[in-house]
Amino acid sequence: AAGAPAAGAAADPVAPAKQQGQISVDRTQDLYWQTFPQDFDRVLVSRDQTASGRREYKRVAKSRMPVVFEKLKPDSIFDPRDAWAKEKEARIVKEKGDQKAAEQAEAEERAAKAAAKGGKGKKPKAAKESKSEQMKRENTERMERELVKSDEQFLDNAAKAAKSKDNIAAVLKVKPKTPYGKLRQLLLILSTAMEIGDLPTTFEVLWALEASKAFSSAMEEVEAKQDAKEDKKVSR
Repeated sequence: AAGAPAAGAAADPVAPAKQQGQISVDRTQDLYWQTFPQDFDRVLVSRDQTASGRREYKRVAKSRMPVVFEKLKPDSIFDPRDAWAKEKEARIVKEKGDQKAAEQAEAEERAAKAAAKGGKGKKPKAAKESKSEQMKRENTERMERELVKSDEQFLDNAAKAAKSKDNIAAVLKVKPKTPYGKLRQLLLILSTAMEIGDLPTTFEVLWALEASKAFSSAMEEVEAKQDAKEDKKVSR
């Protein structure tokens, strides 16, 4: 029995050489625990539980596997089902928006062709906004601007007041009320995480930005402006 490991270690010299980093099937000792992780404690046993009738210390093994599993747990809980539900909803909304835009473009194209032929197909005029609707719209826009300004002030004050290492925790305590505020919060966390070299937080924020509708809308606006600038250069 003592010579079995030596015999197993001395593999067949005729066997072909394995590539570096490749796990051999006939050597499985590297895939399992060599010694079971455990600690030993001294436990005092009462008189009525010993054969000698005296109190004695007993050596009891205590498994360390709970500690091992505790260290192997992920830093954050991620449920792909929630992410997929949001992604599915976003795709449905986008498909409906694309379909509506395509129908509107088709209607405009038909109206333009009819106008070019001299027919009666004129572009429908937009309905004139009443004063009450205009006041409601202006009040809504004003309230949104005030909420955005409030979110921006709270986030900036939290970021400035905290130290660099506590910056993320301080910014996370702020509860933004607008999509712009939530986007700014993510960008502040991303900036701090990149400065201190916190890679897990950096990747999590990047994934959150990728799923953010406000970020996607902002990127589309930036790309549209860049395309317009390039078109002007080409036309010149």
